[in-house]
Amino acid sequence: MSPDPSLHSILDAAYGLMHSKSKLFQFNSNNAVLQFILEGTPQVTEYFVDSKRDVDQELKKTCEEYIHHVTELFISPLQMFLSRANVVISMKSEENIKSVSLSSQPFATPEKIHDIVAETYKNMKTQLVSVHRSMALYLANRDTEVILFKPVKVNIQNSFQQLYKILDEYYTEEDQQIVATPSIEQINLLLSTSAKN
Repeated sequence: MSPDPSLHSILDAAYGLMHSKSKLFQFNSNNAVLQFILEGTPQVTEYFVDSKRDVDQELKKTCEEYIHHVTELFISPLQMFLSRANVVISMKSEENIKSVSLSSQPFATPEKIHDIVAETYKNMKTQLVSVHRSMALYLANRDTEVILFKPVKVNIQNSFQQLYKILDEYYTEEDQQIVATPSIEQINLLLSTSAKN
């Protein structure tokens, strides 16, 4: 760590004052006292810390982590399926493989997707009320709760939209009936009903 430059100027001015005793009372620019006062004055350096910006950044980061956590709490089985399905779909399109069918993959049969959707919907039904209660307890502000929950709701809707698209493109109508995915209206109704409790 380098020494403070203002300390050097004070030391130099004091040194000059001590070695220029004969010039202490001269009435010109060579006056040692005047030079000490002008050159030896400590400099004040101000550092500004933008505390509000730091708090805002930390709050934003925490909110994003919370939104991610709650989204995973509700729909992690569905997210895991979508991730795996997208890998198969991208491999098929990149390598132009006709023989690979998503519905023939062991994790992506209509029956497996039915189980995934049922588990996801059950998670949502059981977890939503407790999440809203926790938010009400810790935030104690209805407007803040709504603002914080909105991205979670959007994440859930987007994940189901991705599932509908995959089912529509890669599965037959009969497969889709086996999967028995709730409609977006049912998802929205569940999310809005739980928010009122």
